Amino acid sequence: MKCFNHTDQEAIGICAKCGRGICEQCVGTTAARLVCKECFLQVKPSSHILNLNVVGALLGWLGAADLIMLEFWLVFTYISLAGLPAEALVYQIYMVGTITVVSAIMLILGSYFIMKNHPKKGGIINLTVVMAMALTYTYFAFLSKPQLLNWLGITGYLLLAPALISGLTVVTLKE
Repeated sequence: MKCFNHTDQEAIGICAKCGRGICEQCVGTTAARLVCKECFLQVKPSSHILNLNVVGALLGWLGAADLIMLEFWLVFTYISLAGLPAEALVYQIYMVGTITVVSAIMLILGSYFIMKNHPKKGGIINLTVVMAMALTYTYFAFLSKPQLLNWLGITGYLLLAPALISGLTVVTLKE
């Protein structure tokens, strides 16, 4: 097969969008696909969107790291404390631990989708995790007995800021 633009040269591939043969001079790549330069200019995402995807993914991963560090602190601190009602505390530690691990995994998954150029899907996952963690934090910091996260107070919501910004940054982008 010959290049559609340079008929004297062999094509190195076929454009994934228009199906024409393309040589090395006419090739552009996007998302691991070969496309001709004309199609490349039509489908090339702007560098602004790519930068927002990277920022959004990094913030999502930072949010997951925040949650994991908080969970480790809770487990190791409260296990070492004596004189607290063990049955209520153990139940709360298991609940916080389970919710935190699931939320961290979901934030990592959402950030992965953002990096793989699915910003809306990843942003929605990260925003959903933020809402679930905000409700969980409200319960365990202010409503439960004993109040497991009371020492953080209202500033505990700031731990959710990276994941929130991650979701808001990319959720409005086009796929």
